[in-house]
Amino acid sequence: MKALFRLEAQRTKAVKDLEQLEEVRDKAMNDPLGFVTSLQNGENLNLPASQDIVQIPHIDWEKYNVKSIMQTMRPKTRKRILQESLQSHNSSPEVKDPCSNGDGKYFVRGRAYDESKPQTFNQAWSEDEQRKLEELLIKFPDEPIASHRWMKISKELGTRTSLQVQSRVQKYFIALKREKLPVPGRAPRNNLVRRQGFRRKGFLHSNSSSRTSIFMKAFEMEDEESLAATSHLLADIQTSNPEPWDVSDEEDISEELRESEEYQELLRLKQVRKLKLQEEERSIITHYGFACDVCGINPIEGVRWHCIECPSSTSTDVCDKCVKTSFTNEWHQTTHILQPVRALSIRDTVVL
Repeated sequence: MKALFRLEAQRTKAVKDLEQLEEVRDKAMNDPLGFVTSLQNGENLNLPASQDIVQIPHIDWEKYNVKSIMQTMRPKTRKRILQESLQSHNSSPEVKDPCSNGDGKYFVRGRAYDESKPQTFNQAWSEDEQRKLEELLIKFPDEPIASHRWMKISKELGTRTSLQVQSRVQKYFIALKREKLPVPGRAPRNNLVRRQGFRRKGFLHSNSSSRTSIFMKAFEMEDEESLAATSHLLADIQTSNPEPWDVSDEEDISEELRESEEYQELLRLKQVRKLKLQEEERSIITHYGFACDVCGINPIEGVRWHCIECPSSTSTDVCDKCVKTSFTNEWHQTTHILQPVRALSIRDTVVL
């Protein structure tokens, strides 16, 4: 008690000293030159002296029943909050099994809990945990080894194990997929569908765009058709379309410009545009210069299935009706991958 009284007196004096220091500071701010002069002359500035804090004596708390008091004085750490929450679940009549045989087992939401289980075993996720989980899914995107991602999120989350994070994320992704919502930390797939839709409307896309996922490779790859059969393209077009190809109406263009690569590219684009306008009117895409290697139909109409594993000199193409047949020859096997081609590309045209 003696130490307590002395400490209380020192605290009171410290408060008064603080008020005195504030007054001296105000005077120094109002007259800084006078304060510096007084300081240089060694005058008394009425500054409070320092105090020697009384040492707290050692108290044997085991002699007193202060366990509950000390428990309330502990700081509210995250671990302690989880422990108190778990204890409240275990002590409640809903959590503790009323039909137990007195062996001391506890149940969390109907499941047995032991020391090997984490503190948040079988506990519902709070709104803060779910919100932070969604932020961490964006912060830590997909990795080749998924367990590394769950460990990072678990460490950053602080309240859940990696297995709990994995289970929660799986259920969360299933719910998002059911609602057709984007998955956090994963590239959206609707960009791919939008690109294919634009191609059908007449837009041309470069095959140099980056691929966001290895699983989308078969869908994102642009048409890489062979140029072997394109030499007969113009003749086939003129046979099926008697109209002359007026791809250039600039009569005053010099011969030098006509032979340039830029002008040839412009003619190809005009041909592709005219072809696509015709195909949109008929609603059926015709792949001029490509014949089916099974039934021999020339040109292929509708979807053209192109083998991406055969050599470029062979240009193996199959129509939509024959794609299900087991077609083989010297270079093409049934195990090869056939890629659907539903639109024309610049490589489907030639300029003579």
